[in-house]
Amino acid sequence: MTTETVLARLRAQALDPDFATTDVLRTALALGGEAKSEKLKSWARQELNGYGSPDNVPDYRRLAAAIALDGISGYSQIRGQAMSVWDLPKDARERVPERLPLTQPLEEIESLGRVEGGFTKMGHGSLEIARLYMNRSSDSLQHVDRIYFTVSSASIRALVGRVRTALVELVTELAAYDQDLATPTTEATDRAVTLFINQGVSNVSDNYTVNAENNQGVVGQGRHVQQVVDQSHHDGDVADALATLRQEIGQIADDDLRQDLTLSLEDTERALGEDGGERGRLVQERTGALRRLAERAAIPALTVAVKVLIANLS
Repeated sequence: MTTETVLARLRAQALDPDFATTDVLRTALALGGEAKSEKLKSWARQELNGYGSPDNVPDYRRLAAAIALDGISGYSQIRGQAMSVWDLPKDARERVPERLPLTQPLEEIESLGRVEGGFTKMGHGSLEIARLYMNRSSDSLQHVDRIYFTVSSASIRALVGRVRTALVELVTELAAYDQDLATPTTEATDRAVTLFINQGVSNVSDNYTVNAENNQGVVGQGRHVQQVVDQSHHDGDVADALATLRQEIGQIADDDLRQDLTLSLEDTERALGEDGGERGRLVQERTGALRRLAERAAIPALTVAVKVLIANLS
């Protein structure tokens, strides 16, 4: 009777949708131990246990997020009021990250992707500082209860999907070396991690690749870094944001407003499909019109969805 190897088990789990990505990561951790690959163990361990510092979070764990506020203004209660970073006090504004780093264990992130309503609320130290500043300078009739980021559930699910895809690519590469799926060598495992995780998905070691558009140079940390010119890693986030926005528009009861927003979204999508030097201007104009319509609708979830789309396009 043949004993199943860890690599064979990893391949079976990675391709089986009934296995949670965190369970597949635990098997990858075990394979890293057998293959004596510190690179694989380090990445799998951090995904399972979380990243100790936001500075260590890989790029795919930094998500576009809108800012919203709960509070009281006079005798009115405010819930989910969309804000721009420029609405925050200057001292706090400088601390707000451009993209929200998620340091939590992947198992916790997976659960956030299943939250009903399409969005998850997340606090951040910089926003708590902003809340304290705003309450200190406001009058007695105004009070800010909470300022938070809102992240689309679709973006969170896409994050988990990227980790799963990296695991599939990793095991496919390792299986190609040996049809018997024996334990791979340290060198083969490290090479696969560099190819499909360090460069393809994240930046967990000294050597990694960062994608950017029309800008070559060294980015990040480490002794040997390389930059590849490409913006394709944003496409998934934009597609998710468009899908979420389309869903929010579909739930609007007012027929005229729903039609106006649908046409505006279609104009935005056409602008995104344009080539050439006019694309940037067209996208800016169309998303601006979409934002103004959403603000006129005064539906917090819709406004947040538009802001998430614009953030993903920036």
